[in-house]
Amino acid sequence: MFLRQGILKVIILIFIAICLASGCTSSKVRTVSGEEPQNNMRSINAIKGEVSILNMLQRVPGISVRGNMVRVFGPNSFSNTSEPLFLINGVAYSGGLSGILGSINPEDVKSIEVYKTPTELGLYGARGANGAINIILRN
Repeated sequence: MFLRQGILKVIILIFIAICLASGCTSSKVRTVSGEEPQNNMRSINAIKGEVSILNMLQRVPGISVRGNMVRVFGPNSFSNTSEPLFLINGVAYSGGLSGILGSINPEDVKSIEVYKTPTELGLYGARGANGAINIILRN
């Protein structure tokens, strides 16, 4: 019996090592853009003359925009808010959607990416519980 438990533990450890090495939790990021679509399903590139960042966000698959409310996952959250984490060039932005709308010119936006899976959000911890929206600016 003890031998069987030992073998089972070894098999589980080997399985975990294989999963970690092969990236069992890997996923793709969506991007939206004015260029030809790539295999990236959750991102867009900005189009010249875009009126507002909200209009850009409405084009990104996987994002729901209603008025000034943006949702990536749904209404459940660890922090009693349904607002996703906003990133600017990969750095967390604490001003939320209202701060982004007031401080970023839509002409400066290069692309927008949405992070939804645990693998993508692992870096942001509980702050990324509602997903994350990365706004990449032009240089």
